[in-house]
Formats: sequence, C-alpha cells, structure tokens
Amino acid sequence: MLDDLPGVEGEIKAVPQGRFGDVEDVADVVTFLCSEEAAYINGSALVVDGGFSIY
Repeated sequence: MLDDLPGVEGEIKAVPQGRFGDVEDVADVVTFLCSEEAAYINGSALVVDGGFSIY
C-alpha cells in the first residue's frame, strides 16, 4: 500500500532498516513490554521507528 505513494523511495532510504515498520514490529514491542522480561521497565518511551529518529 505505501509502496505506491509518490516519493516513498526517498522516505524508505531515510530509514536505516531500509523499510517501513509494520504491525508486527509494534506488536513485538507490546508483547515484550507485557512480559516478565520487562518487569523492571516503567516510565519509558520506546521509539519503534527503524532508526529513523537518529537522523
């Protein structure tokens, strides 16, 4: 769907992962935050953007 948008190639090049995120990328983070492995995490903001925000 997003691949058909004009100018999308330039946007994808700006993401270090080389692709847009999808539902599973966000779902994996949510699953982790709901797990025991994340029991000591609180009050944090996790950015799930494939590294885009480092630019």
